[in-house]
Amino acid sequence: MVPYHPLDIKLGHWEATTTTYIPIGWADKVPKTKVFKRCLSNVDEPWTIVYDGGQGCFKTLLASTSNKQEIRIRCDRTGALDTTIRIKAKDSEDVKGSGYMGAGYMPAVGDFSFSAKMDRG
Repeated sequence: MVPYHPLDIKLGHWEATTTTYIPIGWADKVPKTKVFKRCLSNVDEPWTIVYDGGQGCFKTLLASTSNKQEIRIRCDRTGALDTTIRIKAKDSEDVKGSGYMGAGYMPAVGDFSFSAKMDRG
């Protein structure tokens, strides 16, 4: 088991931009970008800024320092969805990261990248 170290980021309102690359056929991946806002409280995990695995999912911490985390999220509600998220805090108000999603026996259904900053607006 990996020891947990809280990510050194501030609580409050964050704005995140996520780009997901979903394969269309075997050769092409079409990017889909989404911008959204979330409020991070003291009961939330830092990765919920950009991804909410929802209820019924199992989370495994793969790596943890005060400025980096890697989390695996597995959901079995409607078939196996397996997601790995890597998040890095550039500072306490700016994070970036990436990840990939798999479904069932398919190891990579889509890749994604994200950036998030404290929302001062």
